[in-house]
Amino acid sequence: MTGTPQPCPADLLALKSIDAPQGIHRIGNKPEAFRKQLFRFHKHYLNAGSELRRLVSDGDMVASEAYCHTLKGVSGNLSMNSLFSCLCEIDDALKQERMPLPADLDLVDTLLHQVMEEIKTLAPPLMDAAPPSVGAVQDNDIPVKLSVLASLLEKDFGSAEECLADLRTYVAGSELEQAVAKIADQMDVFAIQEALATIHALLIHLDETRKRGKTP
Repeated sequence: MTGTPQPCPADLLALKSIDAPQGIHRIGNKPEAFRKQLFRFHKHYLNAGSELRRLVSDGDMVASEAYCHTLKGVSGNLSMNSLFSCLCEIDDALKQERMPLPADLDLVDTLLHQVMEEIKTLAPPLMDAAPPSVGAVQDNDIPVKLSVLASLLEKDFGSAEECLADLRTYVAGSELEQAVAKIADQMDVFAIQEALATIHALLIHLDETRKRGKTP
């Protein structure tokens, strides 16, 4: 699901190491949602090059490949295309249990530095509006909202963020608040598969609770 295309802000359009129009399209044609994701990337992956190099130096191929694969996926989704291509080379080597070339690791450091420096030039994301007040949580609504969130996570991250904000407001103060906060934390670091797994587990829990006739 994609929204109506919006003009790409000048500061995003000026990025050299990130294809902002492409990235905005991937996130549902929402420039502000894309901007937020770039700032999250800067927050969580500022030292990603050093961390990848440390894992490789430790000889832990499984951990190295897992970390590289995650970084590759995030950079691809955010249209950091040169960084993505370089990480693909490293990921392929690690999958074959081969040590990455030092030159490739050096290039990751260089490309990451370029990306991070450019993100620092951007105007900060707009503050989210205060969520509207809601009434009592209706148990039957929660599985529907979770299922919608799971569907959006796989195809439209920008809309998924809006859905999550609505869900967090809906369950605020209930016993489900912590579980939904966990999903938010996973989305915050682009751990999409982990978020989907948490949603799936929560849906199972809610179904079992419903069958027992108890309030979760």
